[in-house]
Amino acid sequence: MSIFKITVIVVVTYVVIALILRYFITIKKLKISKLSRLFYDDDEKFIKSWEKMKDKGVLKYILKNIVIGIVTMGIIGIFFLLNKFTMYGYEQRQTLFVALFMGIIFGLINSLTQYIVGQDRYRQLKENCKVESDNIDNTNKSFKE
Repeated sequence: MSIFKITVIVVVTYVVIALILRYFITIKKLKISKLSRLFYDDDEKFIKSWEKMKDKGVLKYILKNIVIGIVTMGIIGIFFLLNKFTMYGYEQRQTLFVALFMGIIFGLINSLTQYIVGQDRYRQLKENCKVESDNIDNTNKSFKE
């Protein structure tokens, strides 16, 4: 079995497990545990971590993800070089350069999509918290009157 097929199987398995755990947690059939936290973030922890990320800055967040992508693809490129594989039809000496370039592209795409999705989730969670706190305040006012 080729390395590409093994990588695809691992990624698909991870995504399927994450989606299954997220579904069972949202319908409250499964409680959040340490194992499921690998795949699913708690809302309160997400709000705190997103606020910290916003304080540090978006550029730092994007650069961190690009560096992670470069390192990951660099390791894969070195692995290809050591095993004398060629990557996507490129010559052996171009493999590492192509891997690093793909790391930059994947890191940039990953960070931008994560930022957009995270910002949307943060906004929705903050709106839900505001609506809940308004409802609690209105309930307390009606008891006082």
